[in-house]
Amino acid sequence: MNFDFKKKTVLVLGDIIKDSYYHGACDRISPEAPVPIVKVAKGTFRLGGAGNVAKNIRRFGIETYLLTLAGDDMVCADLKKACLEENIKPFFVKNKARKTPEKIRVLSQNQQLLRLDFENDIVNSQQKEEHQALYQCFEKLLNKYKYDLIVISDYRKGTLQNSKNFIKLADKFKIPIMVDPKGEDFSIYKGAYLIKPNLKEFQTIVGPLKNKKDMIKKAVNLAKSLQLKKGIVLTQGSAGMSYIGIDGEYFSIIAPGVKEVYDVTGAGDTVIASLAACLIGDVNLTIKDALRFAAQAAAVAVGKLGTYSPSIEEILENKIYTVDKINHEIQKKDLIKFLPLKNILKKLETYRKEGKKIVFTNGCFDVIHAGHTALLRAAKNQGDILVVGLNTDKSVSSLKGTERPFHKLAERAKVLEELQSVDLIVPFSTPTPLTLIKKIKPDVLVKGSEYRPDDIVGAETVKSYGGIVTTIPMVGNLSTSRLLGALPKSK
Repeated sequence: MNFDFKKKTVLVLGDIIKDSYYHGACDRISPEAPVPIVKVAKGTFRLGGAGNVAKNIRRFGIETYLLTLAGDDMVCADLKKACLEENIKPFFVKNKARKTPEKIRVLSQNQQLLRLDFENDIVNSQQKEEHQALYQCFEKLLNKYKYDLIVISDYRKGTLQNSKNFIKLADKFKIPIMVDPKGEDFSIYKGAYLIKPNLKEFQTIVGPLKNKKDMIKKAVNLAKSLQLKKGIVLTQGSAGMSYIGIDGEYFSIIAPGVKEVYDVTGAGDTVIASLAACLIGDVNLTIKDALRFAAQAAAVAVGKLGTYSPSIEEILENKIYTVDKINHEIQKKDLIKFLPLKNILKKLETYRKEGKKIVFTNGCFDVIHAGHTALLRAAKNQGDILVVGLNTDKSVSSLKGTERPFHKLAERAKVLEELQSVDLIVPFSTPTPLTLIKKIKPDVLVKGSEYRPDDIVGAETVKSYGGIVTTIPMVGNLSTSRLLGALPKSK
């Protein structure tokens, strides 16, 4: 069994959207109208719609292609550049009369205050020409590349007016198609392998549901009428998701508990991408295993702000669900968050592109106590990603004496990995973490209140590029040295 997608290739077909985010402080009301004023501090954007589906799939290591309609505008240029940065192979069929969809969200303290949608308004004659060009490009791609799967991501922005024709052509090439549907007419997805509507979309097609038995009956009838190869995956928000096969097979996966739901944006994209990854991977997964993994992936995604694309390791380390057939392979690595600096820097580069704030703190963390956990929890609240610099054994000995550390480096790292507040751990052997700080370039540098901000190692460096240096109040009179010193000495 091998969870390796290096030889797997997926084509995502659908509506790409630019998801833009503007963050700032909001502490007053406009004198012009009773609306809040947001002083914008930063703006970022992410791949949305079919772009987010493609990004989710690519994060699993699968070679990913994206085909979409777009305008010949700066929004399209931004999205194409973002695709290339994610190693997604984009194919944009452009129409000068078309506006590439964009959703602009204005936020303050992670609370969304406003959303602006920019959409298309083109006439039928222009649609006919662009859809002919899109179909021709689709045909060329199928002739040129060998795809293991095609994912249709329909956001009703104009790309998928003729979904049925794409499915028919894919069927001739014997390529299965999974669909994330939209709208009031599912007949356009006839012949697909599997469709994944949410509960509201499903009820729009089949009508109100009396009970579970009625839901299964209507789902089977819909699957048969659409001549689906496999069946329907029905997502139901916090109630989880269900699978109904064309032969009446049914099972339901309860949604894993989520510590806090920050944003459900793009959760459906994560589900369809996770299902696609599981069903083409060489891991001998059942559809039930795939649903468990998809539910776990969605749980990670909704715990983040905005659209988010979790990695396999990130999904599994959350430990809300354990998908044994995947977990066995991945957990051979034992430590997931504890990585060499070069790996840390690569991950941080991706996080920064997503607009995430990086926080750094460091220490020996030899015998974890309440003061440590309070510090790490408070540090994580300063941003999005907490990186912990961990002294090596030799470094601890030079600081604390030859009898320390009490626990070896790997053991200390394992304890830190169990803390939800900690995202990444990087070892360092130098007397101070200054070199590490200069390479990581955190947005926020955090230490305990026993230090004066100006005396913290790396403070000058972080402030030089506009970063923040802050201290966290200590909990009582806790310290590892004091706790170990209070232990009776062995005779």
